[in-house]
Amino acid sequence: MTADPEWRLTWNRGEASILKTGAMLGPARFDLGTAAPVQPFAVAPWSNDTGPEFDALPPLLKRLRGEWVCVPFGMPDPPGNLPSDWLEGPPSTHGYGAHFHGYSSNAVWRMAGQDAGSVELVLEYPENHPVRRVSRIVRGIPDAPRIEFELTVDVRDKVQLPIGLHPTFRLPDAPHSAKLSFAGQPEVHTYPVQAEPGVSRFEPGRWAVPFDAVPRIEGSPVDLGLHPLDFPTEELVLVTGAGGVAELFVPDEGYTVRLRWDPGAFPGCMLWISNHGRKAYPWNGRFRAIGIEPIAAPFDLGTDVAVSVTNPLRRRGFATAHEFEAGQSWRTRYAIEVSRHDVARGAKVAGRPRADGDST
Repeated sequence: MTADPEWRLTWNRGEASILKTGAMLGPARFDLGTAAPVQPFAVAPWSNDTGPEFDALPPLLKRLRGEWVCVPFGMPDPPGNLPSDWLEGPPSTHGYGAHFHGYSSNAVWRMAGQDAGSVELVLEYPENHPVRRVSRIVRGIPDAPRIEFELTVDVRDKVQLPIGLHPTFRLPDAPHSAKLSFAGQPEVHTYPVQAEPGVSRFEPGRWAVPFDAVPRIEGSPVDLGLHPLDFPTEELVLVTGAGGVAELFVPDEGYTVRLRWDPGAFPGCMLWISNHGRKAYPWNGRFRAIGIEPIAAPFDLGTDVAVSVTNPLRRRGFATAHEFEAGQSWRTRYAIEVSRHDVARGAKVAGRPRADGDST
């Protein structure tokens, strides 16, 4: 069994594990007052593998699970087949490092403080990185099946960076047996190229298509409110107009998981739809999950695309990076909560709840 040091978060309505690598939270169990607690997060089935293939995996991938933060968000270099209008000139930042989803997703964090139901975790960046330090507070809310998060970013110099959150949730086996909805009026923008060559099925480069009718290369349009999809695939789409609240309703298991964030900090939400599409190790066709990822980023295309004035998202007025000021701490809050479901609600977001995050 592969070991990775971790911390434990406990409160009177739940418990969670947090890995030191990437400060990834998961699994977590929420007490809803029913016979068994609910564990809503995806956990990679290869987490306990051993051997040279496993050892060669990047830190983020070895025990992929749950929720973590990405500063910066995305890949070090954009895909070689990216249409030319996405990037002005050759890549120059290399994503400020070689790690997918940034240093924060792959480095070992340290504990800065812990009390009943709360932990504070800190990561110092390399001296040649524009980010100086990232910290996050993870807190279980007393008497509630809810975890609240606070993320703080400090930079050395004024810099624009794509940033994002990466909650990843498990899905049931039966096609279309879970329902995803947003509080706002969502529109979907498909990835500019095939997210996974030869595997992805959505038509690339489509703008502002309906959430319930995303075009695919072959076959009828796809309703992104129904998961898991009924065909194997690997997809990345950007949702705008989400309103800062997403709900994943799982009727057969009797719960809804709700993600709230500040849409001023993260104006978009990338959906990572992984449905048994990747066949190479470690995926081996066995991974199914949905990432519901609030972002200020151009999909996962990285820092160079994020700051390019030619990228089509930026030209359409969408913020593809956050501008950090030297000497100032930037802070945002978000939350994940689980509740027993009301069958009559179906896929609707009850009361269209507002986001309760804020940024300073």
